[in-house]
Amino acid sequence: MRDLVVVCLTLAGAAASGFAFRQTEPANSSKRIDFVRDVQPIFTRSCVACHGPFTQMAGLRVDAKQSVLVKVVVPGNAAESALYRRVAEDALARGIDTLTCEVNLDPPNPTSLAFHERQGFVSVGGLPTHDGRIVNLLQKSL
Repeated sequence: MRDLVVVCLTLAGAAASGFAFRQTEPANSSKRIDFVRDVQPIFTRSCVACHGPFTQMAGLRVDAKQSVLVKVVVPGNAAESALYRRVAEDALARGIDTLTCEVNLDPPNPTSLAFHERQGFVSVGGLPTHDGRIVNLLQKSL
């Protein structure tokens, strides 16, 4: 469950921090998140079984960009993004008093880092990943 909270919070943060959800992106671009390339595969792996075309627990569907933007994510405004709020509320309801996430340091993702810092996350260390990235581990007390 903690991994799911991290995935949802990271996606909510990325979406709400103003990243563009564009259908296509130049192959050499690493600065913008593309919904189809970067976000949808994570939703497919982690969320669609319960929030997809056949089952929409709590009325939430995340298998298509429009359903995400209409119902759970307000790009550029985390405070108004239902996904972000619901992850925090669910964590508290389950007795989890700290949220964690990771933000890329290499390749850098300064927009996401700034977003999470504005939300009260603090760095608790760095970590190399199996795919060659280096991430900053962040946490926030609820």
